[in-house]
Amino acid sequence: MLSGRQEFKLREILFQADPVYAEDNARIFFAKHEPEVDTSKLVFFAISVFWRASVCSWMVDSTPVGPLELGASYKERLRLFLLGVSDFPDDVALRTEIVPAHEPSLTTICFPYGGRVKDYHHYSFTIPGITFDLLVGQRIPPEARRYCTAKSKEGTILFTGGTLHPLLSPAFSNPSVQKKLKDSMAKRRIKELPDQ
Repeated sequence: MLSGRQEFKLREILFQADPVYAEDNARIFFAKHEPEVDTSKLVFFAISVFWRASVCSWMVDSTPVGPLELGASYKERLRLFLLGVSDFPDDVALRTEIVPAHEPSLTTICFPYGGRVKDYHHYSFTIPGITFDLLVGQRIPPEARRYCTAKSKEGTILFTGGTLHPLLSPAFSNPSVQKKLKDSMAKRRIKELPDQ
């Protein structure tokens, strides 16, 4: 995906698109509206990495890393999703965030990590240009479901100008931002309705 040290095709495509929401450093993109972006491939890749990290132990720079604790039920449901046997599981949310060009993590890989956060599990990993967050559990926050790249009709991808931060950044969970986003989405839908 990276074609040069400071070039990243997905970011370039989305930054040329019209975000559904933009304020300060925060932007929300509807990737399914962009013909050059295949969100199903992004989702499959991310879930396959999380799933692999849950089924065995790994060595990272001579350090043993235990498997992610997704739980037997979620691990099996994600496996069936990867096999194409079932839909993306309920009570699971995948967030995709593109990384700003100035961030060191544009050239960094971070092995999947995480664990229990409040009443759900939150895992993350970073590859050059993208951070993926996976939330698992019946009590994952509504914002996580709303911004899920796999479950949202629009294939939501985020940009907050930062990396490796908690999933629910204040920029996207603030009530006034939620209202602006709703209004923007409503206008976008009206604009996209076919002429009567």
